[in-house]
Amino acid sequence: MNIIEKIIETGTLTHFDFFSIEQDKVILPDGRKKIRHFIKHPGGVCIIAQNEKGEIALVQQFRHAVNEVTLEFPAGKIKINDLGNVASSAERELREETGIISESFISLGLIYPSPGILSEKIYLYFATGLTDGITELDDDEFINVFWLTVPEIKEKIVNGLIKDSKTITAFFLADIKGFLKL
Repeated sequence: MNIIEKIIETGTLTHFDFFSIEQDKVILPDGRKKIRHFIKHPGGVCIIAQNEKGEIALVQQFRHAVNEVTLEFPAGKIKINDLGNVASSAERELREETGIISESFISLGLIYPSPGILSEKIYLYFATGLTDGITELDDDEFINVFWLTVPEIKEKIVNGLIKDSKTITAFFLADIKGFLKL
């Protein structure tokens, strides 16, 4: 059975700094018409950076949408000029949030955080060959950087202290693919 919806009309309802709320008119597989609303987002990156001692960099920051301080891997938006080379956004975000410079970024894949309402794709990377640099936080970013071991991160995930889906997914993909050092 065909399950693809055909877009017959599209439009932007509201545009913000880096995302917009869109409205599409579609034809369903059975021929009926329906309106679909979604948030159009340029995409993001999430980086799991492990040093030679086996420690992994995490950032702690306040997330207004959930009114909570979270513990997660460095991450951020893809800049328009990085669309052809998403790894450059990963390199920039890791450096800006943690000061870490990495020799290489290995792709772990990508995820859709909430495909029912959000177009965002988050590209996951594993960073190696780390050296310290200087953070370049945005003027509205307040971040603490922590280094934790693989067992410590697993424990925090199991105990619900790490709730961020991109962090959990990146961690387990890196583990399943054999990148993590204990």
